[in-house]
Amino acid sequence: MRLHVLSPLLISLTVLVLVPRSGMTVTDFQYRVPVGYSVDIFHRYGQMALLFKILPQEQDLVTEQNFGHHLYLGKASQVFSPRSYYTETTPHNGTFRLRPRFDFCRGSYELLQALFADFHIDGTDKPHKALISATPPKWIAERLGIEPTYFNSSFYYVLVRLERPVRRVRLAGDPRVNRRFKRSAAAAPDPEAANDKLISTFGTHYFSNFATGDFVYQVYAYNPQTSPKLEELFERSEAEPHLLNGSSRLFSPWYASHIGRVTLASAPFKFRQMIAPQLGKQVWFRYYQSLFLLLESQHLLRETERYSGVMVTGMRLNGLQHVIGNSTLRQRFEEVVSNMFLLWEHNL
Repeated sequence: MRLHVLSPLLISLTVLVLVPRSGMTVTDFQYRVPVGYSVDIFHRYGQMALLFKILPQEQDLVTEQNFGHHLYLGKASQVFSPRSYYTETTPHNGTFRLRPRFDFCRGSYELLQALFADFHIDGTDKPHKALISATPPKWIAERLGIEPTYFNSSFYYVLVRLERPVRRVRLAGDPRVNRRFKRSAAAAPDPEAANDKLISTFGTHYFSNFATGDFVYQVYAYNPQTSPKLEELFERSEAEPHLLNGSSRLFSPWYASHIGRVTLASAPFKFRQMIAPQLGKQVWFRYYQSLFLLLESQHLLRETERYSGVMVTGMRLNGLQHVIGNSTLRQRFEEVVSNMFLLWEHNL
């Protein structure tokens, strides 16, 4: 996979109040953002993306309005003493970047890697597996805007995104574990029992960085026979970024086997109704949408910003072993988490 970011990427987090799900107490959501809180990533391994507002949901307008402010719908535990840390927020002006971000991907596996390139989980170099590997391929293809028959290892892809960064929030200060964490580690009679207690109470990782924004995106699927020309273009674009914007013929039915629909991640229904019909092009007998038409119209871009909301666009989860003081317990914790990663990644 080759990643081409044609402008500096600054994505961050809007501070939004999270609404608890049915069956959860308000105390589960005493925080506005989950930075500094811990989770067990293996509890929903392979489907973690469903707990966050990461991918668009196919909803009607009323449903979008009712659920549009949810960023995270899972449980989290307070692991640090509140007075030992604070959060630093880096805001952005909230407008769309005018230079698209391109990802060239050899197969559906690399396409998912590219989609979650800004998500990092300590202990694995495959965060996309934790986020979405247990989700049905048809569901993923629909969210990507492509037909399910074109979502497999037989095709090459180009993922094009226009990004609208909002804020990034990161953990700062001198975070120290709270008394509850210390008691859980000390109360057990041996490292094995203490380790089980820590994971069952606090999970395996904590949020150290959380980012939000929005993005308009489109996926192009190509027959592998077309790949030499694509690879040559992406190689040259590293030195001459303008080549990608000027290669409209490659992003058309002349070369692409399948062209996905243009989608606004935060509001697919409104975008599909109001903006997408104006992004259509006709080549002989084939009609398709083109994200690049959005860049040619300041009016459409401003209208898209008006409909745009907030999604989770990146995060970093650090392992709890970094805050375990007892070296024996820390080593055992690392072994258990490492083995769990191997088990899950092998089976999904």
